[in-house]
Amino acid sequence: SGTSPKPYFLIYFIYSEIKYNLGYALLCMGRVKDAMGYLEEGLGLNPTKKVRKMIRRMMKHNAEFEAKMENNYGISLEDEFECYDMFIEAQKCLYSNNPEEAIKIYEKILSKKPNHSNTISNIGVAYIMLKQPEKALPWLEKALSLTPKDGITLSNLAYAHFLLKHFEKSSQCVEELMKVIKDPPLRDLMRVLTALIGMGQYNNARELIHLYNKGHPQIIFLSGVLYAKEKDFANAQKEFLKIEGSKTARNYYEKACQLATGEIKSFNFEPKVIEQSIEMQ
Repeated sequence: SGTSPKPYFLIYFIYSEIKYNLGYALLCMGRVKDAMGYLEEGLGLNPTKKVRKMIRRMMKHNAEFEAKMENNYGISLEDEFECYDMFIEAQKCLYSNNPEEAIKIYEKILSKKPNHSNTISNIGVAYIMLKQPEKALPWLEKALSLTPKDGITLSNLAYAHFLLKHFEKSSQCVEELMKVIKDPPLRDLMRVLTALIGMGQYNNARELIHLYNKGHPQIIFLSGVLYAKEKDFANAQKEFLKIEGSKTARNYYEKACQLATGEIKSFNFEPKVIEQSIEMQ
């Protein structure tokens, strides 16, 4: 009958949208060549007018994508996913205080993706954890050259300079950080606050908490640490009491109480991670 071909046209439309979605997803990953291959296949499957327009628009800007996309390497998609898995594995090593193993894994990633800025930056973080800020510095500087407005890299670079007593350079990095950071994700905010508190940049840390307090236990905990560092033990106690189920927060609350009454003279309120899960987001 005259209506029998319609299911086939419908299948083509569905396949074309699947190809478009795959191409778009790969483009978001930075895999421009793979993305363009799927988009071209989708275009050949007689897509709807809307999808055809979107595909052609992306293909038109192919050269711009290739110039800008960080992950546009000549490696297979299988290798891309392997690198992703290795990055997560290395990240877990960092957060379980095993920076030596993390560096080994990051180096494997760089053998396939030599300019992957997050990997390069995290090697710098690993060297900071190893108390070798002089080795961290070149890695963080390279990462910043690849992503000049990355708040995490700026905060880590500021911290490396601070540890090396390059206080002027550290302050310059912090100044730039405060200019570029805009509504950071939770884990980024946590990392930046940790670095700022570690450098004694209390005013800047408090400013970010006021601007972007997400009501998350980790940020509340860091706010308590900040109050404690400022010797405002009453407010520190209030913040630590808001956090349920954290032994660290409870311990810090008790120490703030003891400091307020003069029972102890000092305590190191370290701005640590109290919820490892948010690091894996």
